[in-house]
Amino acid sequence: MFLNLCLTNFFLVPQKPVVPGDTLVMEVEVLKFNKKFGICKATGKAYVDGVLAVEVQEMTFAQAK
Repeated sequence: MFLNLCLTNFFLVPQKPVVPGDTLVMEVEVLKFNKKFGICKATGKAYVDGVLAVEVQEMTFAQAK
């Protein structure tokens, strides 16, 4: 699956610095999906060692077919 992030209309809330070598575990919840165009709106959180590293309140991306 190929995802292309559109970096408009999203907000990052940094919680913990992420450095090279860290394992980033991402949880994404798709809020809306437009099947015709493959456009998704979602929110998400990312964790390093079980500690919240970043939270995205809104992101929009396109899923290639």
